[in-house]
Amino acid sequence: MMVGGAVLLVAILTVAGQVGVALMMADGRNPTVAGMRLAVAALVVAGAIGVTCAAARSGLPWAQPVLADWLAWRMGHFGIGLALWVGGLIAAVSWQVLPMFYLTPAAPKAVQWGVLVAGVLSLLGIVAVLGTRAGDLMWLAMAPAAVAAWGVHPAVTLWALSKRRRKRADPSVSFWRMGMVCGLFTGVAAVLAAVLDAPSWSVLFAWLSIWGWAGAVVHGMLTRIVPFLVWFHRFSSLVGHADVPSMRALLPREVADRAYKLHLATTLVGAVACLTQWDLLARAAGLLLLATGLAMVMQAVLVARTTRAAERGLPVI
Repeated sequence: MMVGGAVLLVAILTVAGQVGVALMMADGRNPTVAGMRLAVAALVVAGAIGVTCAAARSGLPWAQPVLADWLAWRMGHFGIGLALWVGGLIAAVSWQVLPMFYLTPAAPKAVQWGVLVAGVLSLLGIVAVLGTRAGDLMWLAMAPAAVAAWGVHPAVTLWALSKRRRKRADPSVSFWRMGMVCGLFTGVAAVLAAVLDAPSWSVLFAWLSIWGWAGAVVHGMLTRIVPFLVWFHRFSSLVGHADVPSMRALLPREVADRAYKLHLATTLVGAVACLTQWDLLARAAGLLLLATGLAMVMQAVLVARTTRAAERGLPVI
């Protein structure tokens, strides 16, 4: 466990170091840049907490005090990892891509900076609680980031999506709406997991946050960004000089729509399985999870095959 944790920390620091250098060179007055800086900082802290917990479980003497306040360390780990690293990244990216790709109104600046301030407060609060071993205060330290990630940001994003100027249906918009609705339910599940002595709510919180909230946003953006990047780098320079396919032709809408329905069905079946603890539903959710993963792979394969077919007869650049 210790070797695995150490290797994981090296990987995290390698990624965070490269991204951090790029972010430090960008304009920090931009909420998207500031949000990504906060997210990367949270990733590093979450990695450090995880390695410390791994060291404690491995029996290393210097980390043994962690075991005396194990619940607080575990809560701090997933609080920073989910609400600040994942949540901060989703929020920061949304402020850039939603107006650009979907012609939504920009989130109010007060909301953007408010989400960031809440994240900073929670990051400092969680680290302080772990440093003072006041584990009972962990929920209070996590509260600002949790409210921002699973309350304020999803609500404002759903409002922005309802005001988009381009009304044409788009599966990636459906993914965003699904992710934000799951974000709101994640907040509810987090509160119920905290106040109720029922493990099913903790499992539901994990399922909704990872697969329903973050997973839906990532899946949806892949259906949009992959064909966009392929089209931009391979075909945009040929516009006006040769017949080039449209971006939508690289990944037909019906393909992405089927993937969305699979992701939605997986989320719903998995959520019911968490609450009912019905074994058959859990297995069905596992099969749907596998099917959704295969659908994601096939989308990438389809974009590659369509691009290859469209390249025939085009000039090489």
